[in-house]
Amino acid sequence: MIPLEQAKVLTASFQNKYSSTKELDFLVVKKPEDVYNNAQVKEQGISQAKGAYHPSKQLIVLFSDNAKNTSDFMETIKHEVFGHHALNTLTSVQKPKLLESIEKSQNEKSLKKVWDDVDKTYPNLSKSEKAEEVFAFIAQKTKDSPMIVPLELRGSFSFSGQPITKTYLSVLAKVFSKEMEAGIRLQKIFPETDQSQYSNSKKTPLKAAEKLSQRFTKKGDKERFIQAVQEQLGQNKTPETDRKTIKEKEPER
Repeated sequence: MIPLEQAKVLTASFQNKYSSTKELDFLVVKKPEDVYNNAQVKEQGISQAKGAYHPSKQLIVLFSDNAKNTSDFMETIKHEVFGHHALNTLTSVQKPKLLESIEKSQNEKSLKKVWDDVDKTYPNLSKSEKAEEVFAFIAQKTKDSPMIVPLELRGSFSFSGQPITKTYLSVLAKVFSKEMEAGIRLQKIFPETDQSQYSNSKKTPLKAAEKLSQRFTKKGDKERFIQAVQEQLGQNKTPETDRKTIKEKEPER
């Protein structure tokens, strides 16, 4: 765990560095139990969630108590921003093509372990949702160092729906991060609800926070949603859960 105030400082620093994230709201609280009652947390299995992304509200939620340390907390931010959010900065044509490519790459040697871990951690997600998690877990490893693009990947990225490699996705996430730093990569896909972007895939049970957020979908906008959550949490807390911990085997990572 890390102190709540430290988590807020780290989040503010990240948002200042990556200009494009000014379009997002970040809410930082200690733990999911600050948002849900114990029955909800137990039922949904979200007590260890580290972060969440609400694309329909341009909202990132972070839980400081569930971070192992500052590095882990920063990986969670990158998971949500360079992973989940970045996919919605693609066009409505590019995103499904990229996810299709990731789906087709399930048995690609460099991606197999990530796919196996995601399958184990998120057994009830649709294939498309799992593909997004694969990308997010790769994106969370994005470094702040200068970008070195392999020769074979230099030039325009192709969103052809064909199988791709882990290196390809790592470089793509790095490109997204640099463009966000420059303030030139912004959200293009705005789903009506957090689950509607997967409307063509197998439906999965709604998470506790998604049930909460749906109460404000018809009439409310992002500000009203945040206000309602803050009122529920005593002016200092938030909604939803997304990232779970994928257990890492030593010394592979």
